[in-house]
Amino acid sequence: MKSLFKFFAPVLFAVAAACSGGGGGGPGDVVEDFNMALAEGDVDAAIEHIQPSQRDAVRPKLEMVAPMAASQLEAQGGIDSIEVTNEEISEDGNTATVSYTVTFGNGETSEDQDTLTMVDGTWYVGMEG
Repeated sequence: MKSLFKFFAPVLFAVAAACSGGGGGGPGDVVEDFNMALAEGDVDAAIEHIQPSQRDAVRPKLEMVAPMAASQLEAQGGIDSIEVTNEEISEDGNTATVSYTVTFGNGETSEDQDTLTMVDGTWYVGMEG
């Protein structure tokens, strides 16, 4: 089961790459909020963390993948916690890298990293490619 999540997680977090914003807080808070929205299968909440200029392109991908990922997460007991293990903001303050560990309800863990971009004072998870 973990391997299935490992398949979906990079897709979601790459899609998230367009992400983050729609709320206050630092880059780590945005990563946590975005991942929790995905875990709940809440595409509308997740899309708020996606850079506005990329939302139209990312929404169909999220709508396709989020329900599958939410189902997989449910099989793992959901997300127990998301711990930000490192948060580095660039010197110019326009990008950040957040490393974090997701702990599932069944005790398994997964480590990941997202790159975020600051747009008009709000952090968004970055989208590559």
